[in-house]
Amino acid sequence: MRRRGFTLIELLVVIGVISILMSILIPALSKARNQARAAVCLSNLHQWGVVVNMYLQDYEDCFWMDPAPDQSNASRLWMNRLADLYGENDKFRLCPSAKQPNTEAVRHDHVNAYGSSTVVWRNSGYVNGSMVIYEGSYGINHWLNDVPSVGPLAGGYAGKPECNWRKLPSESLADVPAIFDCCWYGSSPETDTTLVRGVVPLENDWLYNTFELGDGTATGWHAMAKVCVSRHGPAVNGVFLDASARKIPLPDLWTLKWHRNTVPNYDIDIPWVN
Repeated sequence: MRRRGFTLIELLVVIGVISILMSILIPALSKARNQARAAVCLSNLHQWGVVVNMYLQDYEDCFWMDPAPDQSNASRLWMNRLADLYGENDKFRLCPSAKQPNTEAVRHDHVNAYGSSTVVWRNSGYVNGSMVIYEGSYGINHWLNDVPSVGPLAGGYAGKPECNWRKLPSESLADVPAIFDCCWYGSSPETDTTLVRGVVPLENDWLYNTFELGDGTATGWHAMAKVCVSRHGPAVNGVFLDASARKIPLPDLWTLKWHRNTVPNYDIDIPWVN
């Protein structure tokens, strides 16, 4: 008895069924993968929160001086400063969703360069007279800064020393960001969109897309653009001064207590966020 093979119609039906199953499974698998990456990111940030709290306990609730007086020392970078004190932290320097090499920096021959929602930032320092390049996916809140009272560093990054948290505040710890997903090693955002540090970025990865091209549209003064990137959907992760790590929808970035005089802004529209 001769065995009958599949007819063309039967093969087409099987292929159609497989295609339908793949169209259902692939988005689900992609979503699960993204959720796993976000969970690892939150775990990384929680580790940073533990280290920050260790520092505060050891230094009587005082924050670090940022930037450090010795600008030629690579330890001025907060990640390196904390590693000097509490051990190596390479395992949680990178968000799993933002580990891609910074090819734009290499292409433009830039030593220091912004990252993006998926690309690491690059920053240089010197160790024993030799340049060392560091990479990361997270940034620190530059408003957490025990700036000196006088001298060239008295103004901090934003020139508003009265806004800096010099010591651990006594309340609202869950509203003060410490370390977060960022396309630079730190930022000092404002919630007032009329200020350059509070401007809503014109697109996702605004700094990465425009600053590297040298068109001047976005600059390093656009502090909120360093944080407002779609890394975990339309959201980023962050750890707060109470050591809690959580997901932050991008519009909610303007409602956080970034510095002492921050006024929450709930009227934020980000055109490229659905």
